[in-house]
Amino acid sequence: MPARTARARAVTGTRTGCGSFRPAIGLETVRRPREAARRPDARLLTVAALGIALLSLAGAGQAAATHAVSQRSARFFPFAGIVPPKNPPADINPSPNFERVCNASVVDNSTSCLSSVKQATDHARSTEPLGQMIFSLAGFRRLTTPEQLFAVTDLERVARSLPPFLALTAQANSWAQDGANANSDPSPESSTMKGGARWESAGSNWAGGTIDAFASNYFWMYDDGYGSSNSNCTSPHASGCWAHRDNILGTYLRSSFGCTSSTELVMGAAVNASAFGGRASYTQLFLGLCGPMPPDVVFTWADAQRILGIVPPVVGVASTPDGKGYWLANSAGRVWHFGDARGMGDLSNSPPATPVVAIVADPAAEGYWLVTAGGSVYGFGAAKYHGSLGGAHLNKPIVGMAATRNGGGYWLVATDGGIFSYGNASFRGSEGGKHLNKPIVGLAADPATGGYWMVASDGGMFAFDAKYYGSMGGHHLNKPIVGMARTRNGGGYWLVATDGGIFTFGDAHFIGSEGGSHLNQPIFGMAADPATAGYWLVATDGGIFAFDATYYGSAA
Repeated sequence: MPARTARARAVTGTRTGCGSFRPAIGLETVRRPREAARRPDARLLTVAALGIALLSLAGAGQAAATHAVSQRSARFFPFAGIVPPKNPPADINPSPNFERVCNASVVDNSTSCLSSVKQATDHARSTEPLGQMIFSLAGFRRLTTPEQLFAVTDLERVARSLPPFLALTAQANSWAQDGANANSDPSPESSTMKGGARWESAGSNWAGGTIDAFASNYFWMYDDGYGSSNSNCTSPHASGCWAHRDNILGTYLRSSFGCTSSTELVMGAAVNASAFGGRASYTQLFLGLCGPMPPDVVFTWADAQRILGIVPPVVGVASTPDGKGYWLANSAGRVWHFGDARGMGDLSNSPPATPVVAIVADPAAEGYWLVTAGGSVYGFGAAKYHGSLGGAHLNKPIVGMAATRNGGGYWLVATDGGIFSYGNASFRGSEGGKHLNKPIVGLAADPATGGYWMVASDGGMFAFDAKYYGSMGGHHLNKPIVGMARTRNGGGYWLVATDGGIFTFGDAHFIGSEGGSHLNQPIFGMAADPATAGYWLVATDGGIFAFDATYYGSAA
């Protein structure tokens, strides 16, 4: 089998060469101005060569990284997963080892190969924890290799609450093709795009001799740390470790760029089937644009979702004030209404740039809010808009929202425990900037004190001017916690896990759960029934499970 190499580097403002590693992976971070980058030849090892070079978004710049590992290479879930600057604690060997299934001498687009890569990817994602990649393999096989490179990138990003790249453009594809032909990471060949937008940040990946686009993604995302062939990852804490993963999950748009126009995320991707010693050479080019979407779009994330059969998951349930109905919302901003809950509008015709992560009912009026991972807030019906983080730079994505008792304000919470308050919602403290064992996944307001609780995926509870009744922190959980709900008077709360397991504290009574039951899709959240003191659980497919609460219907 031909050897694989890996190289990576990251710089800001300039570019420097860097070492080589087993599956070749390269990385750069640049801000304009920039000059063409060249890499030294990577050394060949005893596995097929793989390389990626990424000009990722600005910032402190990641140290040069050279990666070596044997070559192996969404849905949106409530967890943020592991996103930069955090990285997995160790490399994850593919399980199953798809290199034993796939044909390394060709670009293997067979069902057996792709299925094996998907199983390994799902296994690796479960350690973060993230849900499985849910998409049609038959649809994935229909995509061209550049379209596969694009789609798998967005599947990884959206799963971690990061905005997807919206489109492949012909111009960016041509730049990527130049890199694929030359076995090197591509660079933008002009400072402006067709239509006039300028790129403010860019990233490029190159891979040579890998099995296919999906398998290459595995190495970049899950086998890029200490002990891999990343020659710039010479110690567990070297700055070059996981540099390629950081690039794939990079932030390519920041308010610090000073763009006064619209901003867009686009990509280019290409393959040369024989450029790398008779084997394939793959490239990706990531671009953060200031200006309008270029007119030469050739493939979009919406196209990919349609072909791959990706249905936006349901992300929340919210009860009407009297408990005689509820609303459901999915990550694309669609809202369903049941019982006495009335339809008051949604985002179906104008999907937000980042996924919707929660729906929250106005406790004092007939209406609801939708909040996105990017911090944008949308009010419907009588729910008033009090402000949002839309357009602001966030250290971590927003994952939850809670309203004040009279609906005159609300809080947003990020996965790092950061709290953002609006209207008459008072800031009572946060976990922002502190070490968390696991990310925050939910928020609830205490109607008695005006404080709030937040819960982490390990069941850890954090109370701010709200009484602490207990937690699951430090206890073994079969599945991670995904949300919480408080009792009507704030004298207790329930926690719910993705398997439907329920954990009760304070005056919250255990009425039943789905723990141990077979679920078609994982539970995403819950809501308390103010009329009966029961609760509803909602799964990502829109299925509703009612416990001492009236069942009014579902979106499943």
